[in-house]
Amino acid sequence: MARARIAAIQMVSGPEVAPNLAAADRLVSAAAAAGATLAALPENFYMIGRHERDKVAVREPDGGGPVQQFLSDTARRNRIWIIGGTAPISSDDETRIRGACLAYDDTGRRVARYDKMHLFH
Repeated sequence: MARARIAAIQMVSGPEVAPNLAAADRLVSAAAAAGATLAALPENFYMIGRHERDKVAVREPDGGGPVQQFLSDTARRNRIWIIGGTAPISSDDETRIRGACLAYDDTGRRVARYDKMHLFH
């Protein structure tokens, strides 16, 4: 039976997306360098805002945006599968987002999406 090394990434996210993605990139890269074939990022790894509405401000359409592009690029560059805890995906209601857990394979292709049951305000 083949063995896999899985990295559970722990990080403290702040209110700005870019520094959080940079931190996640360093941690995923380190996990891949240590032999991990899958890295799981925590929920809201992209941002912990000061207010719940901060997540709505950085929402992305399904299939594109900085968080989704980061997950794809990082998976491909490090040749590692990534589970992105949650990403802020737009919903039909402009005051809410879907907290979507996204999975990318080691080529950077999105292979799965799971939406949480309740929309965030």
